[in-house]
Amino acid sequence: MIDKRKFRSGIILRMIGVLAVFVLVMTVIERGFCMGVPTVGEEYLKQFKEVDNLDLSQITFNSEKAAAYADKVVYISQPVEALSDYHKLVGEFGSTNPDAELYIVRSYELYNLRECTANDMTLQIILKEGQNFQRVYVVISTLPVINLNGVETDRKDDEGRAIISGEFSICSGYDPSTESFTFNKSNAEWHIRGATAAMYGKKPLKVALKNKNGENNNLNLLGMGEDDDWILNPLSLEDTKIREKLAIELWNSLEKSTEHNLKMSNSEYVEVVINGEYHGLYMLQRRIDEKYLNLNKDRDILIKGKQIWKEKDVIDTYEVVYSPIEYTKAIEILDDALNNKNGSRMNINNFIDVNLLLNYCSSGDNCGNKNMYYLLRSIDEGYELYLVPWDTDMSFGIAWIEEYGYNDYNYEKSMNRSVLRQEYKNMKKIYPELDIMMAQRWKELRDEVYTTENISGIIWENNDKINQSASFTRDINTWWTNYDGEDTVDNLYIYCVERLRWMDNYYDEIIAKAS
Repeated sequence: MIDKRKFRSGIILRMIGVLAVFVLVMTVIERGFCMGVPTVGEEYLKQFKEVDNLDLSQITFNSEKAAAYADKVVYISQPVEALSDYHKLVGEFGSTNPDAELYIVRSYELYNLRECTANDMTLQIILKEGQNFQRVYVVISTLPVINLNGVETDRKDDEGRAIISGEFSICSGYDPSTESFTFNKSNAEWHIRGATAAMYGKKPLKVALKNKNGENNNLNLLGMGEDDDWILNPLSLEDTKIREKLAIELWNSLEKSTEHNLKMSNSEYVEVVINGEYHGLYMLQRRIDEKYLNLNKDRDILIKGKQIWKEKDVIDTYEVVYSPIEYTKAIEILDDALNNKNGSRMNINNFIDVNLLLNYCSSGDNCGNKNMYYLLRSIDEGYELYLVPWDTDMSFGIAWIEEYGYNDYNYEKSMNRSVLRQEYKNMKKIYPELDIMMAQRWKELRDEVYTTENISGIIWENNDKINQSASFTRDINTWWTNYDGEDTVDNLYIYCVERLRWMDNYYDEIIAKAS
């Protein structure tokens, strides 16, 4: 005989088991997972106590210490396409504490990532230990995030500025060199660099990557090539954060079509956290040196201009970046090339292209020795001189105002002037047709490089980059603006279009006078 009571009990136990499995499965489905941790609703947290004293430094992202700001904000980088669904977010959160639990709160932000990322709205990650939990806010950036952690040493750079020693890491949602999410880290040393920009709160930095033995550590960062020396450009002196990218991309697209291929410094936007403090939107750049320009190290010479306008002493005027020969001899060769004597000469095609760029940008800050590299490339009878521009932020509407004694946003003054290198008059003596050569070259480049479509594409593409992640907003909120709201991306676009017309008229008049 079947024991009906045992039979019914067995059925009930099996039903309870099935129900428990169902509840468990539904709980997992309901929770879901995001970046390696389960998601929970606010109801789940009510059974625990919210505190404000847990050790948040234990939180890791992809097994590395997260870039944290003020202990309660964590910055991570994600590919743009991942913002379509939180299941697509890449990387994993974790903790160095095996007893800790991490959760991500289900919220409006979690289900509307693209909108909320662009509006600087954060996700919440929960760090739970026992019955206590603390909220941490996760900022998603579609730009790479650099984290610098270090301490000041007793060593100084050439300008007497303190050298910081520590660790560098960069998390990139999309790295052009791998076409995927990447994380790189290295020991590093860094210090403040620059002149005018160094006086601002947001400092320019030179970063030297090191291995564990303190030797140079070459890494390919963001597809810009392998190097151990990198520059973090703070973009402090202009409000749109686009000017230098525009000049760089115009010049580099032009150089692709020449035999010289002397590119301005490669650059990519990044966000930077230093010792737990958010420092804002920067451009990570390669340093222009013998490696970057692929010099013949047995013969070629690279010199950087220092003095803004007129030469005083050569020591104050030039810095020899690389030379296989003695300093004073290198400067003598530069002087020969600037005057086309003793077998050395200016490469006139490069000189014309540089002048056209500076004139279009109305970049008066690059017309003297400052903000220019002088490459002396060995030729049979001597050296050929090429110019490589650098640091073009004082352009496109920003001009030196004599009565103020500093640069300011002045659309009219910047627009209604021609800008030419200090060597132009001397080169015109050597090349009497230089004005016509410039005008003819402008006509060529007007159809290839200096087109409205190309320029507007550069402006709006980079504007999208710094706005789709709200990095521009975070930077402005941290450091404010310089020019009372006049220096906007819309005004930059209008300026660039108007400047094309100005340049057309300028060179049309030169051609008309010559004919």
